[in-house]
Amino acid sequence: MKELKFKGLKNIRDLGGLHTTDGQRVRHHLFYRSDALDRLTPEDCRTLTDDCHVATVIDLRTDMEAAERPNVAIQGVEYLHIPLFCESVIGITHETGADTGAYVRRTRSHKAIRAAIPDMTEIYSYVMTDAAIVSQMSCVLKTIIDNALSGRTTLFHCTQGKDRTGAVAALLLRLLGVDEDTVYHDYMLTNRVVRAKALKDFILVVLFKLDVVAARKVWRAYTADKAYLKASFDTIERLYGTFADFFRTQLGISDTLRLNFCRIALAR
Repeated sequence: MKELKFKGLKNIRDLGGLHTTDGQRVRHHLFYRSDALDRLTPEDCRTLTDDCHVATVIDLRTDMEAAERPNVAIQGVEYLHIPLFCESVIGITHETGADTGAYVRRTRSHKAIRAAIPDMTEIYSYVMTDAAIVSQMSCVLKTIIDNALSGRTTLFHCTQGKDRTGAVAALLLRLLGVDEDTVYHDYMLTNRVVRAKALKDFILVVLFKLDVVAARKVWRAYTADKAYLKASFDTIERLYGTFADFFRTQLGISDTLRLNFCRIALAR
């Protein structure tokens, strides 16, 4: 996996180089995952187009997130807004007022704080069962597939590049046949970026709210944990049998389309 350095991005990486269970590897410069593109510099934009060959950007954020922090327009790059969540979700989305740390700091009731911060394993399980979210996920993955088949590179992102981006990346990699442990490893790399803020808000909640339970929930909401992604995988296997069945019946990705996609996206 190639490390990338940008001034306006903290959590971007090329999914190329990851190995599949049958000894192939994902091609470089075909799929990128990242955080929001609202702070891109002109140099960053040139790197994305000239070095990374990005042709399409898929924004997974809510309408409000995209409006509050609009992406920098990159000349010649297609922009698609395909939100996975329609409304704000504390712990997942980052609109004004929905940020977990900000919510905790302005809320006096410990009971309200504890109730507002969701169980992340439940959310990760829920996204694989909600019809509207699954439909949007299907649209995202089919767009990525269509782009790859036509030789176009896709970058997909949310705000931090952790949850929504992590879910899409995980499904994309499983679609390509990347083994489960490697998918978990890629997902957990985001902690290198988000742990500092998580620790800061954890300490603030302990000091100013004197509520260790709420502080721990804030920590869990801000960090990536293998258990979250595993909850998604377990839900898929429990409800649909196999990933192949899930891709076929829920996402509308036929076996033939998947095979053609793998032929383009993988290399020996």
